[in-house]
Amino acid sequence: MAKLEVESLPRDRQILQAAAELFFERGFAGTGVDAIGERIGVTGPAIYSHFKSKDEILATLCLEGIDRVTEAIGVPGDDPREDLEHIIRCHVREVLRDRRLANVYVAEAKALAPTFRRLIRRRLDQLRERWISTLERCWPGCDYGLLMTVTSAAMGLTNSVILWRDEAFETPGLEDLLVNMTLASLSVLDS
Repeated sequence: MAKLEVESLPRDRQILQAAAELFFERGFAGTGVDAIGERIGVTGPAIYSHFKSKDEILATLCLEGIDRVTEAIGVPGDDPREDLEHIIRCHVREVLRDRRLANVYVAEAKALAPTFRRLIRRRLDQLRERWISTLERCWPGCDYGLLMTVTSAAMGLTNSVILWRDEAFETPGLEDLLVNMTLASLSVLDS
């Protein structure tokens, strides 16, 4: 494999970028710290001066992805319907921006140590609750269990891009298409 050209990045960012690429290419189990180090031109053991374990690298990647979506979403707006579209757009935009990372998370997070899995689950639960609270504002009185189910399905729709063939990403207006599909799927709450 070619050495990753990231000399201008801080070393921890280089490690994360190389690890994300390698986890996507080879899987978590198939990637050792030596391969990560080789990708950026350092020895594998040098990685441990930045991260305690390969698990910590994967957890950091996952948490950063979740945090980017959460930060982009921000605080609830005054209009719940506009807020809902904003949440969906932020989610779609992040997944489209880095679908390889989304793929790594979905495929590999189960390989993490339980401590990291719990931490990621808590962050995802916070993001999911933000969706649910906005849906509650759009459809007041709707059953919480139904809102949770619909939220999971809507998030799954936006995350489905990790399964797509590369040609699908050439679709003009893809972000708007996904946002509109997700919004349309939520119309099931109207009945």
